[in-house]
Amino acid sequence: MNEKLIAFLKNGELNDLANIIQKIPKASEKDEKAILHVLEDVTNLQARANLLMYPQLIPEKERYKILLDGLMEVKHTYFVLAALVGIECIPQSAFFEPLGLKIIDEIWRILHQYQGVIAERASTFIADTLWHVDHTIAPRVMQLLGHQSNIVQHNALVALIPLLGLVNIKNEIGAAVGRGDLNQQAQITALKKLNTIKGFSDDTLDEETFDIGILGVSLLPYIPNMDDYEHP
Repeated sequence: MNEKLIAFLKNGELNDLANIIQKIPKASEKDEKAILHVLEDVTNLQARANLLMYPQLIPEKERYKILLDGLMEVKHTYFVLAALVGIECIPQSAFFEPLGLKIIDEIWRILHQYQGVIAERASTFIADTLWHVDHTIAPRVMQLLGHQSNIVQHNALVALIPLLGLVNIKNEIGAAVGRGDLNQQAQITALKKLNTIKGFSDDTLDEETFDIGILGVSLLPYIPNMDDYEHP
């Protein structure tokens, strides 16, 4: 195993990993075997977490299965968080394949099971990727407007705006409250955020002043080092 790869696997500072990985040469067959061996070592927690965050180092044939295993981890939930970071490297086309569909199912489970940074990072996937892949998810995303995390609420709106359209979204939120899928406080909070969009009011758009602002981009939660991580 080359020295730069060894340094990457041992490093516990997330700020360093992005720089180190850029200097790692293309993995040889020997390196790939060593990486798989590291992933099988249940005692080498830091190395596994680093590989889940940067899965491009994992042999392609094993990559998605290992990310899925990370999302399903129960004992060491930092691996769940690491895998949520790592799935950013998966191309959208892969989410139409069996393993990609299973990953999506796990994301929804995680959003309902976890709070804090894990749920927040999962919501980033919804805002950045999933709404592009599945246009039927609006009702499920709508429920996230009632989440206790402001980041999850924000990312839900980021996904809902293109899914529903700005001229429809207020009415759709009201309908969700009427069905009992969303509480009124969540509605109030969501409408307050939507009212920050310049040129948008009363379901009308002023194209000359329109600016979606911060609701056009997802929010990323702070990701702690593994040593600083607190189990949710």
